[in-house]
Amino acid sequence: MPEIDGFTLAELMRGSHRSRDVPIIFLTASPDDPVRAFKGYETGAVDFLHKPVAPQVILRKVNVFIELYQQRQLLKARNEALERSLKLNETMAAVLTHDLRTPLSAILLCADKLALELPEDNAGAQQTLKHLEASTLRMA
Repeated sequence: MPEIDGFTLAELMRGSHRSRDVPIIFLTASPDDPVRAFKGYETGAVDFLHKPVAPQVILRKVNVFIELYQQRQLLKARNEALERSLKLNETMAAVLTHDLRTPLSAILLCADKLALELPEDNAGAQQTLKHLEASTLRMA
């Protein structure tokens, strides 16, 4: 590339919102130089190929990146669906909790009133009342 090198282009692509996630495969005729390869990976390359490269190799690598992209999109969609389900679940739990509190409060108030009115010598009724209060508190 006459006006810009691949490293600069990769940095520009990573800095742009539109091209940030585009996988970059460096293709070079330069000799295998680890310093250049590391620089390529640091600027955003996902692969580094040296010429001559068979077209089938490039095609297969591109196909792998397409599959990875499709899998990432699928995972993203599934994650969003799970998040929506979780939010719906939380909303339903909040609604149910709210809707149950009103009748449970009424039951507890009635149990308290009965406790005040029941004679203390009625052990069976006192025991039933304790079960009623315990069950209501557990539900609450």
